[in-house]
Amino acid sequence: MKHSLLCLIACLFFKVVFAQDPQFTQFYNAPLYLNPALTGSTEQYRGAANYRNQWLLMNSNYVSSTFSFDYNANKMRSGFGFLASYDNAGSNQMTATSFAGSYAFVVPFKGWQLRLGIQGGLTSRQINSGGLRFVSQVRNDEPPVDESVSGSSLFFGVSSGMVIYNKNLVFGFAAHHLNRPDQSIIGGGSPLPIKYSLQIAGNYRVYAMNSYLYLMPAILFKMQGATQQLDAGIRFMRDDLPLEMGVFYRGIPFLPNAGGTLNHDALAFTVGWKTDNWTFGYSYDITISGLTPLTGGSHEISVIYEYATAYRKLEQILCPIYARPVSNKRSR
Repeated sequence: MKHSLLCLIACLFFKVVFAQDPQFTQFYNAPLYLNPALTGSTEQYRGAANYRNQWLLMNSNYVSSTFSFDYNANKMRSGFGFLASYDNAGSNQMTATSFAGSYAFVVPFKGWQLRLGIQGGLTSRQINSGGLRFVSQVRNDEPPVDESVSGSSLFFGVSSGMVIYNKNLVFGFAAHHLNRPDQSIIGGGSPLPIKYSLQIAGNYRVYAMNSYLYLMPAILFKMQGATQQLDAGIRFMRDDLPLEMGVFYRGIPFLPNAGGTLNHDALAFTVGWKTDNWTFGYSYDITISGLTPLTGGSHEISVIYEYATAYRKLEQILCPIYARPVSNKRSR
């Protein structure tokens, strides 16, 4: 009975933690994770890596990382890609590892590009009680319980998305976990909620301070189960410097929490360094919710490498959600 109760508690905690997908402040630097339709939205080859360490001061902090590679098959009007991700919740107590393949088809028309994408892959999720602490371990007056709770699940997920953009604007929509796979670790059924996301971004060049300045606003709205989240911000980059800076807000202030408090989550500051082939990004999230004194904020790092052979470096419409290289190297 005690073992069953412990399993139930662990399973409920597992459901709460993994009912939502990991998030990235620098979502614009995680293209295949953001939207399958962005597969191949580069000149030819692209590799991207993202790492996030969330809530540093808490013993049960969350660490998420992704790696992706994609290829723009221009003559086929297609993009092919691969995405791997790893999520560690609560000091190795719960982990999730995913591998997925992505494909996107491109439909160009009158200065715009429409991309339709699909993604499918396997996810393995595990829970291990080795890192958990029980009352009986710290109080002698509590009866002992079976602490060997562990389990795993393996499921296949399908996602899809679309983006449409010109040289200045991009609109995207994605739906992840369309088949609502069962993620339960001890049976009984635990369907993963579909995650819907809407992306809107721009890239505008204006003349200011004796130089051209790129303004890159971006909005990401996500909804998964009963949870809704809005990320909104802007990045800046001078035409003659590889440095990029930005600020983002996460929260929905016009939609109060269940307790009636304002729905504020975090304020993030970003900095990036962009060269002809490399993009480096760093961001720090300052928690502005009720957890502010406890979390220690979140750190995030992103690295992107892009390569194209000489004959592929031609004029084409590239997605404006990405930062542009400095003008003295190669203009897009």
